[in-house]
Amino acid sequence: MKFKKIVMMLAVVLTAAVIMTAGSIPVQALTGDNFRIEDGVLTVTGEKFCIVSTSLKDFREDVKKVVVQPGVTELGSMAFQNCSNLTQVTLPASLKYISDDAFSGCSSLGSIKLPSGITKIETYAFFNCSSLKSIEIPKNVTVIEANAFDGCTSLAGTLTIPEGVTEFGYGVFNGCSSIKKVVLPSTLKTMGGISWGTFADCKSLEEINIPMNVDTITDFAFEGCSSLKKVSLINGTLKRIGSEAFKNCTSLESLIIPSSVTGLGNQCFVGCTAMKDLAILGSNVSVNTYADETSLASATVHCMQYSGAEAAAKGWGCAIHHLKEGVITRKPTATAYGERKYVCKDCGKTYTEVLPPQDLPVISSLTSTSKGVKIQWSAVKGATSYQIYRNGQKISSTSSTSYVDTKAKKNGSFYNYKIVAQKGSSGTTVIGESEQKQTLYLTAQKITSLKNKAKKKAVVKYKKNSKATGYQIQYGTSSKFSKTKTKTVTAKKKKTSVTLKKLKKGKKYYVRVRAYKSYGTVTYYGAWSSKKSVKIKK
Repeated sequence: MKFKKIVMMLAVVLTAAVIMTAGSIPVQALTGDNFRIEDGVLTVTGEKFCIVSTSLKDFREDVKKVVVQPGVTELGSMAFQNCSNLTQVTLPASLKYISDDAFSGCSSLGSIKLPSGITKIETYAFFNCSSLKSIEIPKNVTVIEANAFDGCTSLAGTLTIPEGVTEFGYGVFNGCSSIKKVVLPSTLKTMGGISWGTFADCKSLEEINIPMNVDTITDFAFEGCSSLKKVSLINGTLKRIGSEAFKNCTSLESLIIPSSVTGLGNQCFVGCTAMKDLAILGSNVSVNTYADETSLASATVHCMQYSGAEAAAKGWGCAIHHLKEGVITRKPTATAYGERKYVCKDCGKTYTEVLPPQDLPVISSLTSTSKGVKIQWSAVKGATSYQIYRNGQKISSTSSTSYVDTKAKKNGSFYNYKIVAQKGSSGTTVIGESEQKQTLYLTAQKITSLKNKAKKKAVVKYKKNSKATGYQIQYGTSSKFSKTKTKTVTAKKKKTSVTLKKLKKGKKYYVRVRAYKSYGTVTYYGAWSSKKSVKIKK
């Protein structure tokens, strides 16, 4: 009987051991070359970690907390994939790279803070992390790859993407059904800027602002965003809105499409049954007329007469109102936005679109020289030539960024200049023009004498300029006038000389003179005279 009891006890122990090793963590900690798991805490060391390449792959459901130790630089593909009970993650500053599917299927993970060294969020990195309520994206991230947050249904409220992100992959926030507002960075650009289905089925999304640098809203971008009410399409590089981009956006009542858009794809607004006012500002827009006509039956399309938008609107069965040509009410500059205003001929309604800052030539200096006024300006990317305008009249063209106007030489006369940057083989396409800038020309002074008549002194005499407020005398021991002193004197009726004092005996001094004219807080300077020199012998 004792023998039978012993055999039965051994059988129970062996059975329990088999059960434990087959589906859960053994009593003792499980340790590998670069990890250790104990009491549900997975501690990772080394440089790179991937759960599927370790003996941990059969124990994913036992992982509740992950601590990645300093020194780890990379989490490999599917690093913690399908760790469905994982709720806490600590990542070190040393981490530089998180591979695709790193946390996909971690359905209990509520939040995570990514270290600042991360520059890219890879494909499917947080796919179906359905409990993820918040994530802190580092400011150094530049790319968020395809489907990175696809299926993160608990991401809620306002989602802010930091400045510096330039690219989205397709379906990045597909199915994030709790997000109400997205703030996109101004750095978001072309090359996947708004890719296929990026915000598709974000059913709680109410508003979004598309940044200036995005050139395409591609197919299905906002499909199924049934709460979307406000979309701001800032004018700039936006050229095309793709097929079914706003499909079934059943709360969208109005939309302004800027004049920069030249193409609308198939059924852009199919299912937009609440649309009341659709303004298409461009006169050269190409619209694919294949659309669900009943979707826009209640809308009024404001557009340019004889435009592609008007032809499409007739096919949609919409009411059509015609816009007057847009008028620029504020010109854009190199650093500031401009505005263009459109007025409806039929109802008087107005629409204002934002014009992006332009890479404009900026006049950096207007200098009086002995040959005339010298103009210098900043280079403009893509410009093949610059047209120079004086007092509203074109006077010359150059590929350089400076020009001497030899005909602007009348003493005491004002001259106004503007630079127009152009491109193309014939140089006829205007990129932009500078703001007009004014100068006063003063002729070059002439030194009539320079003598050392007294101890450590020199007397400089110069010709009078009847238009001058005063004169500047510059002197020093350098012929290039480095480390010089400048003496300023007020113009007087008879006095046309200045005594320079405290000079060093035995030294040779170089002197030059220029006139100036003051108008309130603005001072204009004439051309420098030719230099003269004198040796101090006394």
